[in-house]
Amino acid sequence: GDNADQSLGTLKDGIDLLKIHLTKNGIRSGSKVLICLGNTTSFCKYFFALWEIGACIVPVSSLATELEIRFIIEQVNPALVVYLDGKEVFMKNDFDEKLSHSLILFTSGSSGRPKGVCLSREALFKKMITYRDNLPVHHFSRTLCMLPLNFGHGLITNFLFPIFMNQQVVLAPSSRMDIYSSLGKIIDDYSITCFSSVPSIFKIANSFG
Repeated sequence: GDNADQSLGTLKDGIDLLKIHLTKNGIRSGSKVLICLGNTTSFCKYFFALWEIGACIVPVSSLATELEIRFIIEQVNPALVVYLDGKEVFMKNDFDEKLSHSLILFTSGSSGRPKGVCLSREALFKKMITYRDNLPVHHFSRTLCMLPLNFGHGLITNFLFPIFMNQQVVLAPSSRMDIYSSLGKIIDDYSITCFSSVPSIFKIANSFG
């Protein structure tokens, strides 16, 4: 992805600067922030800046339609919407100091309308501990994340868990045929030790040999 060569130092500097910018603009613990950025460096910076602030992060698919995004905004009432690799729209919605959610993940329900699943920081940490106690962490030493980061398994298992365990993550853009067709080369070039996906992607990758 666009962050393949980002050093941890460069990324941390960007997170620190972004955190200052966000707090100056009123984002604080209890603020809800919708980020529609895909698997990018910008997503990483916003996610961890907001995480350190204590805001509630609402990742949304970069492929979401305008109708879907408007529906989610109406449901969440965010203080900020971020899209197009960092374009910001600050809203007039206030923060909720009693808000216990750290993440709201939207999935498409049977009704066709996105449904939000709320996760507290405590619940997320419990999930990380369960993973750590039941999965060999060294297998995640270089994890390829090609699932979208608004998707629970992509965000939590392929992205957050390796990072919280001090392992490396290689981000690949999601929903890109050229990524699927060159999956074997990516695994070799980046010395990938772990990745997971959905059956349809494995079927596409296998068709390219």
